Amino acid sequence: YDKARQDMYGYIDNVDNSVTGIYTDLKLHYKHGSKDTSQNPDLNCEHIVPQSFFNKSNPMRCDVHHLRPAYDVANSARSNYPFQVIPDEDVYKW
Repeated sequence: YDKARQDMYGYIDNVDNSVTGIYTDLKLHYKHGSKDTSQNPDLNCEHIVPQSFFNKSNPMRCDVHHLRPAYDVANSARSNYPFQVIPDEDVYKW
């Protein structure tokens, strides 16, 4: 899991020393090529398929096809609620 996050933050999703949070479009600083996943405490890893679906087991937990960088506050607020369609009048920003 650590290697997957290192690759995601340091290379795969890294543009100009930052990664963009999936829910917020917030750019979070992360030095390109770094393997230190603790360098930005606001950066978090979102599992598109919730870890609870497979008891946090590998290799599913570290499959980079299902991982996205996220701003930790937004990711925590999203929790493990199911994805759903929200009526346009309830949306403040697309």
